Amino acid sequence: MKKTFFYLLALLVSLVSCTKKGEIQDYTKFVDVFIGTGGHGHTYPGAALPHGMVQLSPDTRTVGWDACSGYHYNDSTMIGLSHTHLSGTGIPDLGDFLFLPFTGELKKVAQYKHNDGLPVQEDTPRYGSSFSHKDEIATPGYYSVILKDYKVKAELTATLHSGFHRYTFPSSENPKLFIDLTRTMDNRTLINSDIKIISDTEIQGFKQVKGWAPNRYVYFYAQFSKPFKVDSIVGKAQAFLSFEPAEQVLIKVGISFVDEEGAKKNLNKEIAAWDFDQVKEDAHNTWNKELSKIEVTTKDSTHRTIFYTALYHTRLQPIISSDVDGRFRTMDNQIQTDTKYTNYSIFSLWDTFRSLHPLNTIICPKENQAMIRSLIRKSDEGGLLPMWELISNYTGCMIGYHAVSVIADSYFKGQRDFDIEKAYQASVKSSSYDTINISKTIPKNVLQGDGNLMPTSKKYKNTLGFIPADNVEGEGESVAKGLEYSYNDWLIAQLAKDLNKKEDYERFMQLSKNYKNYYDPTVGFMRGKNTNGSWVTPFDPAAYKHTDTSKKIYCEGNAWQWAFFVPHDVDGLVELMGGKEAFSKKLDSLFSTP
Repeated sequence: MKKTFFYLLALLVSLVSCTKKGEIQDYTKFVDVFIGTGGHGHTYPGAALPHGMVQLSPDTRTVGWDACSGYHYNDSTMIGLSHTHLSGTGIPDLGDFLFLPFTGELKKVAQYKHNDGLPVQEDTPRYGSSFSHKDEIATPGYYSVILKDYKVKAELTATLHSGFHRYTFPSSENPKLFIDLTRTMDNRTLINSDIKIISDTEIQGFKQVKGWAPNRYVYFYAQFSKPFKVDSIVGKAQAFLSFEPAEQVLIKVGISFVDEEGAKKNLNKEIAAWDFDQVKEDAHNTWNKELSKIEVTTKDSTHRTIFYTALYHTRLQPIISSDVDGRFRTMDNQIQTDTKYTNYSIFSLWDTFRSLHPLNTIICPKENQAMIRSLIRKSDEGGLLPMWELISNYTGCMIGYHAVSVIADSYFKGQRDFDIEKAYQASVKSSSYDTINISKTIPKNVLQGDGNLMPTSKKYKNTLGFIPADNVEGEGESVAKGLEYSYNDWLIAQLAKDLNKKEDYERFMQLSKNYKNYYDPTVGFMRGKNTNGSWVTPFDPAAYKHTDTSKKIYCEGNAWQWAFFVPHDVDGLVELMGGKEAFSKKLDSLFSTP
């Protein structure tokens, strides 16, 4: 069965070259980095390397759901260029160390608008500039734009830990630069920040932010190709610089999640010279090699662009969060050094267990196993495998414990370059352990509530066999969580069986059948159930919320979508729904019901 799958995959994504003999194919030309920057795609067009710590990209907005990546294609103004961004997420964060080159007086720009046309209210002025998509050029590893209000051309490229800016100014103007540490996506709380002038060509600084990641540290070190004068520094978080007349000013910026010295080491290791074009070419070559892992043969240029753009997006996250000297920040907020270990971050596992990590097992298995080693280590540091880890922080976001899926998928494909017993024990703990108290490592002024970020519903599925919708903790999404927990427990059972842990196998196989406890044959759907065993009423399979509890029974869907999430026991689900004919009819209805 597995061999058949891989043979089919080989047919679908042919590795036969379509270039002339001796000619090197340029796969980057098939990527449109602006795909996903409109609508609710939440992607950014800026410069980054595969899994790079730096994502140097323009910010057109910082507030609202469609500010997740900082850039939206509908916008015609931008507030600057910042060094960290999320790609494709459903919650905004990052957007650190915003740079805005300008001439003359710094201008405020009009408020951007929601997709429905209504303005977004912001509580602080927005400096920035208008721009046109006609003046944007973007390819993997490179971005440029003309800031129309100042007639400045801004070009960006990147290495793993550093960003490289090249600003071309009108020859008759004095170049200026605004550096802003206060801005983050969604106006996250700035706990602490500092900008230090090291010399007339060097600046360093840091910020500590309370946001989606409850306690996030990030540092920068910048070198300038021209001496600057400090016009003013505002509150240790904003700097206004000016230069003598010059056509071009180049800026190299290293970042680190450890300290300013780490940012400096990262920069000096990766960008020694002032050769912007060479760094740009290196970025292009890195991306071309990465994209060449899969070659498609098609006459449909649109399909080819869609494919390679999607492949490009899969290479952006998780990111490498270790410094070049092997130092990294742990889940319990300590600094460790391990030159033989790569710390990865930004694990949106509810999204990526389904397709990204399975893809990784095919095109980059060594890298995927390194990510698993990182997940296991985070469990050692913080006490539990992450659900949605963000810059060495537990966010407690989304549902399930899908690090187990990533581990099991790799294990059963024979890709086992990680501590298997430790991975297994961490997986078992994920099935029963409910909370993590992070108060010992995060200052009280950062914490919300008692510091427990993990959900509390696992105790119910391990005792009652289902998660009651009326649980005393007030935790919602009971059906969705119960179904995903059943799948996760089945995975643990398979690991237990292969590791000859017979009692564990039987226990987790029993837990994997919990999905049946949510099925109500009178309505033909997975349905919310109360502690006393009664069904939540009223019931509307198309409703997102149930009116009597005002709590979500499902997660990002309704009863129709969640009726079929039993990937580990399809035969059991078919039987539960009345056999193949009834199941087929129900499944067809999913695609025809308004």
